[in-house]
Amino acid sequence: MDTVSLQKNMGKVLVAALVLSLTFSAQTHAEELVLTEAELCEMSSVNVPNHLEGCVSAKKTYMYCSAVTDETSDQYKFLYSGYCYTDPNGLIKYNNRYCIAIGTGYTKNIGDRVTLVLEDGSIVRCVVGALKAPVHTDSSNRYDVADGSVAEFIVDKKVFNSVKDGSGTVNFIDGMEGEIIKVVTL
Repeated sequence: MDTVSLQKNMGKVLVAALVLSLTFSAQTHAEELVLTEAELCEMSSVNVPNHLEGCVSAKKTYMYCSAVTDETSDQYKFLYSGYCYTDPNGLIKYNNRYCIAIGTGYTKNIGDRVTLVLEDGSIVRCVVGALKAPVHTDSSNRYDVADGSVAEFIVDKKVFNSVKDGSGTVNFIDGMEGEIIKVVTL
């Protein structure tokens, strides 16, 4: 085997090793962390301004994934990466976390893992799939000024429309009831 052929084969082996390493790394990081309430509080968190100027965090609204149409945007690239999937309720998920749109007062990065802490102490594991435009949020960019919602769940229109109720929210799904008191960025 000549030197050029040997270099090409070595290159292919290195690429295969890198892909395997990245796959292992992604699987390792995909594991869910089990955190105590104290550990959550120690992490980067922002309190939700419930009952101030119209914030209604108990209202967990939804948006259709198909509304994200700019193929050059980070949210489009994330939501249509092939790693997001639809659960039986029509909610879009990534690594067993719900994809949500949230205000930039909590985070400014698509793909950030966030945990919603509810008033009863339960948590809803999420990932940022889209950011709410500052023009649509309050001055602190923590809730939608039109409806008071903090988290907007991203859904698959076809599946979600077959199971939704008439509330305009995802609150009918088990585990979604109650006010969000804190948004923790992991």
